[in-house]
Amino acid sequence: MILLAFVGTAQAQTYVISTPQGYQAGVIQVQGNQATVINNAGYPVQNITVYPNQVVTPSGYAIGTPSYTVPMSPPSPPSPRVLQ
Repeated sequence: MILLAFVGTAQAQTYVISTPQGYQAGVIQVQGNQATVINNAGYPVQNITVYPNQVVTPSGYAIGTPSYTVPMSPPSPPSPRVLQ
């Protein structure tokens, strides 16, 4: 009896980066929630992490709207008035 097992690996999706003039400036390869920006010479320029509403660089720089909101601080009580 011969048993064969095939484990498939997910392929990275590639997206072209275009300038406003329509020229290709590089590509972004996305696999899972990790992405790599690759320039026209084929060298990786920047790694980024993709979240539902934003992308984040390793240095912490974020592009997009965060998927959470920071609750507002409660209003401070009014200051007491002194009758004169």
